[in-house]
Amino acid sequence: MININYAEAINKTIITAMEKDSRILCFGIDAADPKKLGGRTKGMVEKFGKSSCFSTPLAEESNMGIAIGMSLAGLIPVNFHIRNDFLLCAANQIINLAAKQNYGTNGKSKLPLVIGSVVGKSWGQGYTHSQSFLSLFSSLSGLKVLAPTFPYDAAACYAWALQQTSPCLIFEHRLCYYQIGPVPENPEFKPYRILQRGADGTLIATSFMAIEALRAAQYLFLEHGLNFTVINIIDMSDMTWLQESFPCPYFICHNDYAESYLPYKWAHAIQNKSQDNDTPTILGWPFCPCPTTPSLEKEFYTDAIKIVQTVIRNKNWQPEHKLDIPEIAFKGPF
Repeated sequence: MININYAEAINKTIITAMEKDSRILCFGIDAADPKKLGGRTKGMVEKFGKSSCFSTPLAEESNMGIAIGMSLAGLIPVNFHIRNDFLLCAANQIINLAAKQNYGTNGKSKLPLVIGSVVGKSWGQGYTHSQSFLSLFSSLSGLKVLAPTFPYDAAACYAWALQQTSPCLIFEHRLCYYQIGPVPENPEFKPYRILQRGADGTLIATSFMAIEALRAAQYLFLEHGLNFTVINIIDMSDMTWLQESFPCPYFICHNDYAESYLPYKWAHAIQNKSQDNDTPTILGWPFCPCPTTPSLEKEFYTDAIKIVQTVIRNKNWQPEHKLDIPEIAFKGPF
């Protein structure tokens, strides 16, 4: 068990897999850049050579097509994307080819392929460098969509994805890169994790929102004596967490638009299961592009303060004093 950050967890997991399986290779825009994609590809060129880790031109659809060809030829490619927004340039290859390969060949053709893509936030990244697409890609059949929040889960997701025979898309959040936590040698993949248990309500969170949900839960406990359950959804297609019993009321904290596929899917499932016909409250982005101006960007995103305010309104309380929850700042690089 070692304490490492998010990017180090990804890096060590892939390097360990490459040491065991020579078919694995990593490539993408800036993959061999001196900054090593924030540390994800650190040491790979030196250890495995330029044919196993290399940079590519700004040509997302071509890169994805090449990755699919590599996979069909017997390799296990890891295709990195430095910003989620430009994953749309490769959407044709992902949606019409990679996700359909298993179905189109009646299961005869396998397509092991891992796609790692980063969701941006803060530092004026605005409407073209901060989009999530969690709900968009999760609505597709044939594609496994994962969104790890903590180093343990980042390592577990990549280790698990590299063993699959169908494409996996892993959404990494830029602000998760500064999370540090324990990572065992062989982390167990879990489609969801219960980060804490409580009896006064349930916060269901995806991606970076799990961090904000934990901060909100801490404030609610310290200031109001409320103990909330916090669930981090990692596998966007998984619904097994609904088999457990969690306390009402429910608050879905989604790292994407509030009016999108995933939160409505979960809210519908929760409402159908609830004996009290409890309707979950959905928190997420407003249905508009993300502003570039810092003050407007702050209003755009859901954070721990907005979660607490929503819970308080739900309980018909008035806060005793101004909410004081420190912000998590973006540190760069771009």
